Amino acid sequence: ILFLGLIVSSVLYGQQVSFEESESDLLILLDKLRSAENNTEKEAANKVFKAELYKVLDQPGSIDYPFSKLTTVGFIDSPDKQMRIVNYNIEQDDLSQKYYCFVIYSDKRKKEQFVTELKDNSFGMPTQPTEILASDQWYGALYYKIIPVNKGSKTIYTVLGWDHYGPSSQLKL
Repeated sequence: ILFLGLIVSSVLYGQQVSFEESESDLLILLDKLRSAENNTEKEAANKVFKAELYKVLDQPGSIDYPFSKLTTVGFIDSPDKQMRIVNYNIEQDDLSQKYYCFVIYSDKRKKEQFVTELKDNSFGMPTQPTEILASDQWYGALYYKIIPVNKGSKTIYTVLGWDHYGPSSQLKL
């Protein structure tokens, strides 16, 4: 029993260290992204950051890790701890914003975790959608709250967000 306990604790400790090391690596990439001087540099730095962020988020347990060093990336958890939104923006040279987002969903019954990238495609979309949208039809914004709503045996999540719509206006979604 002692041997089994040592193995389990070393595996758990190893995973924690792995997240800590990954977070430090992500912080370096994020600093490069935030210090980029023009849209071309920002796009190149974001491509690397986003790919590495996806790799880390795709690891089991990432839904619970705090990522407290990545202060300019939002990590919003649902009250039931089954969904996490990882969201950030990049200000462009013309002061417009580009938004990026990943959703982590944990299926507790199957003990599986899924990561989905949302792609901002809000240009030309209706201001009030009347249907469920796919991951490539995302209204780009910075999301700040997740509200779970139970519909029978399913849980549907409503998310609230903020969009720096333009120089003189902002939108809440």
